[in-house]
Amino acid sequence: TLANGQGAPGPAADRRIFLPLVRQPGSAAPLPIPTEPPPPLPPPTGDVLWVAPSGIDADGRGTQEAPLRSLAFACARARAGQTIRLAAGEFPETAQCVLAAGVRVMGAGSTGPARTTVLAPAQWDFSGDGVEARPEGFLIRVDGVRDVTVDQLAFLGGRRANGAVIVRNGTNVVLRDLRIVEFRNTGLGIYNSRQIDAQRIALENAGYEWPPNTEPRFPDGGSLGNLGLRDVADSTFGFITIKTTDLRGYGIKAANLSRVRFHNLDLDMHPFQSWRGPGPNNFDIEIHGGYAELVEIAHSRFRQTLSLMGGNDPRYAAVPYTIHVHHNRFDMKNDSYSVEVGTDKMVFDHNWFRNTWTGLQNYGGSTTRIS
Repeated sequence: TLANGQGAPGPAADRRIFLPLVRQPGSAAPLPIPTEPPPPLPPPTGDVLWVAPSGIDADGRGTQEAPLRSLAFACARARAGQTIRLAAGEFPETAQCVLAAGVRVMGAGSTGPARTTVLAPAQWDFSGDGVEARPEGFLIRVDGVRDVTVDQLAFLGGRRANGAVIVRNGTNVVLRDLRIVEFRNTGLGIYNSRQIDAQRIALENAGYEWPPNTEPRFPDGGSLGNLGLRDVADSTFGFITIKTTDLRGYGIKAANLSRVRFHNLDLDMHPFQSWRGPGPNNFDIEIHGGYAELVEIAHSRFRQTLSLMGGNDPRYAAVPYTIHVHHNRFDMKNDSYSVEVGTDKMVFDHNWFRNTWTGLQNYGGSTTRIS
């Protein structure tokens, strides 16, 4: 149960849970968790390339008085230390933005009447990619660079683009105040990267799910995540909401995580159960295969199962725990179990469960305990 001295949380606690901090296993002091989302990042003070719906893509432009027209054109010209600043309005793109190291892309906001919305190119159709999403199908591509920021933007994919942002082999990447809607594969994908700070992000219907006998490599069916992570270290993912209204993948699908913290998540996946019909399960989070070491899932709300089935790994002997799940609310809507585990050295404490078949389903003889 949620041991906050107040009993079960009421309606006011639906989005955030304010509870006493607990000690991180193996540590001497509590590890603080934010109770409020971070504020928007401050405006740039250095060199700015301005982009506006009324602009023109031509060399020699990019001032506030003579802005450019498209994000992709600005990205091709931005260099380290510059900020691409998009005004409020819609930007129907015609090409991908490939960011150089040290560049920031900043909009006017991801919601509200003055938001900045980046639209997938009308000529794009990556539906033939299936599971194997080509990186060329993402609106923003961060590939092998560091010190990049993307903030205060909305992205609409029209179910044609693979995703909004892909980060591969990136370091020190800040993703803040983003809204990612209607992508066909993985709305936000982060791979082989470290020092990722992703907060205040909303994803909706941005994953991929396929029924049996439609993908040759995975004939039993399966799902990708709206947020996809693989080989990620030293990173934080906080104040993230993910919602699907039809069969559009898992909330978060991850593998091979080291020192990664998830906090203040609000996940609401479509309530589908594979054992009651054909097709895959819709997990809020799936950490599968590979390894997970020093991963924390805290102060969040879940409505579907967490599948924490990472393969046991020799490195686990050297860490105090693999995954620490604490101070979360499990308010199930599919009459299923809340968490399935199969990885050693996991710790659960101070979680609240409702409408669940069972709180924890343990597979594979793992050493997971609940306190």
